[in-house]
Amino acid sequence: MFGVIMKKLTMDEKILRLYNDVAQVVGVVAWQGQVNEGDKVVVGNVPLKSLLLDSVQFRLDDPKIEELRGVKPKTLAEILNTLVGLNIVDRDVQERVVLISISESSPVPMLLVKDDGTVYLKCADRFAFDSNAFEDNRASGLEMKLSKSLLPTPMQLSYLTRGMQITPTYRITMQDGKVRIAAEVIVTNDIGKPFSDVDVTVIPGKINMHGYSEHFRFMAEEARGASAQVVRRVAADVELVEDEGQISYRLGKRNIPEGQSRFALFTTKQINSLVKYSALLNVGKCVVTAYLEFKAPETLPRGSVTVYREKTSGCYELSYECGTNINIDTTQKEADIVIPLRIPDTLEVKVTKESTKTERIRFDEARNDVYVTIVEYTAKIKNTGNEVADLSLDLFLKEFENLLSTNITPSNADDIGSYCKWDLKVEPNKTTTLTYQVRLQYYKQLPHCFLYLFSCFSI
Repeated sequence: MFGVIMKKLTMDEKILRLYNDVAQVVGVVAWQGQVNEGDKVVVGNVPLKSLLLDSVQFRLDDPKIEELRGVKPKTLAEILNTLVGLNIVDRDVQERVVLISISESSPVPMLLVKDDGTVYLKCADRFAFDSNAFEDNRASGLEMKLSKSLLPTPMQLSYLTRGMQITPTYRITMQDGKVRIAAEVIVTNDIGKPFSDVDVTVIPGKINMHGYSEHFRFMAEEARGASAQVVRRVAADVELVEDEGQISYRLGKRNIPEGQSRFALFTTKQINSLVKYSALLNVGKCVVTAYLEFKAPETLPRGSVTVYREKTSGCYELSYECGTNINIDTTQKEADIVIPLRIPDTLEVKVTKESTKTERIRFDEARNDVYVTIVEYTAKIKNTGNEVADLSLDLFLKEFENLLSTNITPSNADDIGSYCKWDLKVEPNKTTTLTYQVRLQYYKQLPHCFLYLFSCFSI
């Protein structure tokens, strides 16, 4: 049981570090008067609902917390239950009466009281409560006891709380073979309270919840030393910090309201990119898929992507095959990024079966005739866009099938096997024609003497 009850104190939040699903809050608590051993200290404005109690820490040099718990404000009915059998004041008649019992049938409890043998029922808001502990009992926040007495000196306190989601988002704008990336972060605050004028740092990634206490003591960066960090300004008010493989974004002083808010991280200059197309050859109109490829200009945390193609009249959005935004994985600087785009309307591949013929190629050991079926196809690739299209055409061959001839040498000509690939560059407003012959299957025919005998018996 704690000792002397102290006035509730308030934590002045200074720093907010945002991770996926968890936020670290660092602030200052100013004591009002000396804290003696055994005193109860209640620090208010702390989100108890999602607080991780074992993460509450003072700075390394400060005394440790011996006892800690969260206390929530008691309801009026809960407080009145502690006064049953005691005197309360009926303000209508200015007389003391004894509280017998409480009824919570309405938002304001009804009280059953007794006065000189008379019992009556009255609404609780008509009474005054003769209890010095009434206000203290309504205190809420972090209730703690420290390991030693303290003078009234401001102390720094930190804790972890769940309910803060961060989602990096990227808007990629395409124009003339280049892309520009605008990165933002969406912060969803479901902690239960807003934060005002705090230094915000966004740290993409999740906390290892096994043993986080030591890592998240106040200003953990100081313990490792600032020399390990590389800091670059990526926007007017945003710094990118790289520290032993972990990146973070310092946003400076910001307000984090409850609900959702957005903050800009950086916008890159135009970088080289390439749109590649691919199609699987089959008879009829082939399905063409498109991919945007470029090298990451920065280390990009995992996030959602929206791609736009810029025109002189403005931007229009390119949707994806699945109809919704996709995610990119965490990607290191200079790594390749591949993003699927909508089925393109500027490139068409149509395959036509031109001819089918059967040829006898040999006799087998039993003097059976061996025949094959040979089919000739024509693929017309039409590019109605204004840029050169890089197209990969794939042809998969079944067992015993072979590519006999083609007017364009396959990219894997040295090792065709059961798979053929053509890498083509299709000029804008041009049509490229690919022809190829495929030997489909073998089959046998009985010797001529057996065919003659069979025809005789049939007559």
